[in-house]
Amino acid sequence: MSAFSRLRGELSEDLEDQVERLRHEVAAMRKTIAAQGARGYSAGHEQVSELYDEISERLAELMPQVRRQARVAGRAVRDNPAPIIVGAVVVGLLATLLMSRR
Repeated sequence: MSAFSRLRGELSEDLEDQVERLRHEVAAMRKTIAAQGARGYSAGHEQVSELYDEISERLAELMPQVRRQARVAGRAVRDNPAPIIVGAVVVGLLATLLMSRR
């Protein structure tokens, strides 16, 4: 697998992970609202739906930018594969360290 394919896959997986986390958060919000009763659920459901719609719209707006950045990253990897791969590994390690401290 080429470095470009790996990087593109990682970017895609990262975005998919973020969308999945948002879906889980929305589901958790809906469960919490349901526990507060029918009246609270009705008002909360509307807010959650609006939030979900807003998030969906925002993701739709971001997708072209993400695609452009993926193409730019792909060109950079093709032109200079070693520094990009080392940089990606370093960023990944730093992110892992930061996330493990939570």
